[in-house]
Amino acid sequence: MIRFTLFLFVLLATSLAAVAQEPVFTWGAAIDREPREFENMRVVGLSPDSGFYAIYTEAGKTTLERYNQQNQRLWATVLLPRSPENQPIEFQDAVVLEQKVYLVSSRLVKGVTTIYAQEITANGNYNPQIQPLLQAKHGGKLQLTTSGQNNLLLATLTDEAKKTGTATVLGADLKPRFSKTFSARTLPVQTLLLDNGTAYMLLKSLSTEPSTKSFLLYRLQANSSKPNEMAIGHEQYRPMQALLTTTAAQDVVVTGYYSSTAEAAKQAPVPEGTFYFRFGKDSLKQRAGRFTAFNKAALQKHTSYKPEKDSTRWLRQLQLKQLVPVPHGGVIALGEVDHTEADQTTYQEDVLAVMLEEDGTPYYTTTIYKKQANPNNNEQIGSFMATNSGNYLQLLYLDFEYNFSDDDKLIIAGKNASNKEPVLITVLSNGEQQVKPLHKSQTGREQQRFYLRPTSAFQVSDKEFIVLGIGLGYYKYGRLKFR
Repeated sequence: MIRFTLFLFVLLATSLAAVAQEPVFTWGAAIDREPREFENMRVVGLSPDSGFYAIYTEAGKTTLERYNQQNQRLWATVLLPRSPENQPIEFQDAVVLEQKVYLVSSRLVKGVTTIYAQEITANGNYNPQIQPLLQAKHGGKLQLTTSGQNNLLLATLTDEAKKTGTATVLGADLKPRFSKTFSARTLPVQTLLLDNGTAYMLLKSLSTEPSTKSFLLYRLQANSSKPNEMAIGHEQYRPMQALLTTTAAQDVVVTGYYSSTAEAAKQAPVPEGTFYFRFGKDSLKQRAGRFTAFNKAALQKHTSYKPEKDSTRWLRQLQLKQLVPVPHGGVIALGEVDHTEADQTTYQEDVLAVMLEEDGTPYYTTTIYKKQANPNNNEQIGSFMATNSGNYLQLLYLDFEYNFSDDDKLIIAGKNASNKEPVLITVLSNGEQQVKPLHKSQTGREQQRFYLRPTSAFQVSDKEFIVLGIGLGYYKYGRLKFR
C-alpha cells in the first residue's frame, strides 16, 4: 500500500502539466445525410491504411462505410446477407479481424442455427466465399468479441428458452480453434477473449438463485472438455450489476455493485458498495476477492439537482457503465445515474467513480456532477466517454446546463440555450477533479449545432479515439487525441 501510494504521488507531480492540456480534435468532411434517422451508428474496427470501418442502420438495412486516415469517407455499401445457396438471410453484425471486415449473418432452419461470415473487400465488394462460423441446435442471442490483438474471434449463441449455449473461438482465417456447449440457465451479460485464446463469459443468475451464485463466470479453453465455472456472490451480499475486464497482466477482473440480501428482494434495491474478484489468466484460481461498502463521507457530499424525499433515489438509479483498467493492476468502476420518465425522456446524470486497487480495496470515491436530458429520438448526445492516462481518469461529456466563457468562467445557460460544449473532467490519483471546457472541439450549439456524440467513440489507444459528430442534415467522423 505504501509503495503504491508513493507511486501515485510521484505520478501526480509529474503529470499535472500534461493534464492541463486540451486534447486535439480533427474532423473529416461532412456526409450529407440526416444522422437522426439512423440507428446503431458506430465504428466497428480499423482498416489497413490506419483508417476505419463504420456502420449505420436505416429502415432496417445496414450500410458499411470505409474511411481513410484523414477521416474522409472512401465508399459505402449496403449489406445484404445471403446464404451459400444465394438465399436472403438475417443480418447480425459487422466485425473486423486483422483489418479485414466481415458481414456476419444467420439463419434458423429446422431448429438449427448457422452463423455465417462473408468478407467485404477493401474496395467495398463482396468476397464470394461465405464461411460458416458456428452451428447449434438452438436459436438465441449472438455475441461477438475479438481479442485485444484483433486476431481471434469469439462467437457465442445463447438460448435462454432452452437454457443452453454454444461458444466457438476462431482464428483470423475464420477456422474454428474449438467449440463448447454450456448451460445457459442464466442471462448473458458480457464475453471476453484473451490473446491466448481463452474465452470468458459472465452470466447473471435469476433472482431465485441463492446470493452466493448471483453471477456465474465461465472459462473456456481448447484443452478442457467442458467450461470451468466460478460462482460470484456472498452469503450476506448479493451482487446486482457486474462487468468484465482485463488488467495489463491479462488477469481477469469481475467488478460491480452489491446490495444486502435483505435489500435485494426489493424491486429497486439500493447498492451498498463494490465487489471485486480477480483471477489469473491461466485458471479460475481466485487471486483477490473483496466486498467493500461505499465511502459514506464521499456519498454524503452528493447533492441532487432537485430536493428528494428519498435520499437514496440516485443510488437506486445507478447503472454500472464501464470499467477502466489502470496500470498498477486495479480498475476504476464508473456508474451513471440513468433513468427514463413517462414522457420517454432519458436522464443521464451524475457519474460515480470508484478507483479499486489490485486487491479490490477502494482508493478513492468521487462524484462527477452532470445533468443531461435526452428526448426519445436518435440524437443520442448524452452520457460520456472515458479513458485513463497513467493513473488518472479522463472523462468527457457534453454540458447541458452551463456555458463557459473564453477564460473558462461558468455561465448558467438559459432554457434551451446550452452550448452543449464538451467538458473534460480529469480525476487525479488522489480523487481531486479538474474541469476543462473544450472550446477548440469545433462542436456545440454555436458551431452551427454540430454536436459530439460521446457514446459513439471508438478507442484506438489510451490517447486516441475515433469520434462521431452530428449536425442538422449531416454527420462527420473525426479523431480525438489526448496529449
